Amino acid sequence: MSHVLVKWPSEASWDVYPVRSLAEVEIAFRLLSDENAICELRGTVVTVNWKLGEPPAPAELLDFGTEKVMERRRTRLARTAPDAEGSVRAESPPKKQKAASECNCGAVQRVEELEAQVKILQDQLKVAKNNYDSYDMVKNLRKIVRELNSSRDSASVAADMVNIGGGVLVEKSVLDRLHSHCRGTPAKFA
Repeated sequence: MSHVLVKWPSEASWDVYPVRSLAEVEIAFRLLSDENAICELRGTVVTVNWKLGEPPAPAELLDFGTEKVMERRRTRLARTAPDAEGSVRAESPPKKQKAASECNCGAVQRVEELEAQVKILQDQLKVAKNNYDSYDMVKNLRKIVRELNSSRDSASVAADMVNIGGGVLVEKSVLDRLHSHCRGTPAKFA
């Protein structure tokens, strides 16, 4: 924000100048340092160094902002100004601009309130996402437990075991197969 929009009182024309072209340094500094200063200074008459080598001329301070925005507002004001016949081409926007700028001062507080509310909502969203992730984990764990319980219930019946010595248990069916395939050869059991 480095430019001001001014209206020349002697004629119905508007111009955009850098803040440094204001003759009153205090006003320029106040505009640059305090964002709400334009609310108090709007409509005041300031002196502007409008041309190099010329004395400063009085002009009414209308707005403060970036060069691009100020040029757009100047163009809009020029379009809505009365033409040579005295008729106004469009609705007179200075009243609307003044009302909008007054709302703009309160808008800063509203924006801060909304930003605080956004921060609170983002924190709540993080908590909700954590809860949702926890829910997914619990759901997966329940599924695993259900599968384990169903596999335990359908476990096969244990075969008859035979102690072959030294506390070693072998299924009876395995021993029967070994006896039938290896008749009389004790090396297979060793």
